[in-house]
Amino acid sequence: MTQQQQPGGVALPAGLEPFPDLGEDVVGTRPRQVWVILVWVSVVVLIGIALLLGSTLFGPRASVGGAVTAVVFLIVAGAMGWLASSMNRPILTIDNDAVHTHAAFGKGTIQLRSITALRFGPAGRSLIVDADGGIELAGKPSKRPWVAIANIHTYRVKPIDLRDYIADRSRAAKARPA
Repeated sequence: MTQQQQPGGVALPAGLEPFPDLGEDVVGTRPRQVWVILVWVSVVVLIGIALLLGSTLFGPRASVGGAVTAVVFLIVAGAMGWLASSMNRPILTIDNDAVHTHAAFGKGTIQLRSITALRFGPAGRSLIVDADGGIELAGKPSKRPWVAIANIHTYRVKPIDLRDYIADRSRAAKARPA
């Protein structure tokens, strides 16, 4: 299901959208809305548990362990809230040169010209990209010949469409003069 043409004549599948504020040729995807909602629900549940634990601090069964546990739940709820608030931004972008992952854990860049193969990992939850010499993780060149883009089932674009689109953009990048 294609919506429009993008650089290199590569059709843009449903679930990928242009991000002109990041560059003229930049497209990407965000997490599906259901995942954002589930993370916010988790925040509410964690806060509720912390409040219940906190209410036990004022009685004959009050303990330091209960207080510590309540604080830990509040800290985890805060971390989950931060994650949920960042989930409206693009989680993966693709420009004429590279694929960029923007996940909270696992930021990286994969040069399109370096991609030699794309395949799905176990249960189709990750996209494994072979790109020996073209991978940067956390801003540093990686010596690994492949990298996994994890949790692709949470993206708005279908995994097979994402794989095919990256392959098409890789071929278009290789066809351009260097």
